[in-house]
Amino acid sequence: MSKDHFLDLKTSDGIEILDYLSEKFEDKIAEKGKKLKLVDGLLINLARKEGVLSIDASRGDFYIKFSRERIKQINRRVANSTICCVYDPLKNIVKTTIVDSGEI
Repeated sequence: MSKDHFLDLKTSDGIEILDYLSEKFEDKIAEKGKKLKLVDGLLINLARKEGVLSIDASRGDFYIKFSRERIKQINRRVANSTICCVYDPLKNIVKTTIVDSGEI
């Protein structure tokens, strides 16, 4: 997979692309209603579906409540995880290695 088909939301260029998509699909997002709190994935899927963005994978930093945070009811805004989304795993993942596993 080339860098041209990878959206990196950990960079300012990636954020600019997401901001552009937000403006482009503003009406379609409004149609979905105000129930949507997070629209990043929807924006990327709309862009891929309509041929605006030709990507095979994306990544971004997010905050995820793991078991410790849930048990102790800890809420944070600082990202503690990087998530990578691969849109056609059989085509785009050649070799895998599990780095760490555990309870979420």
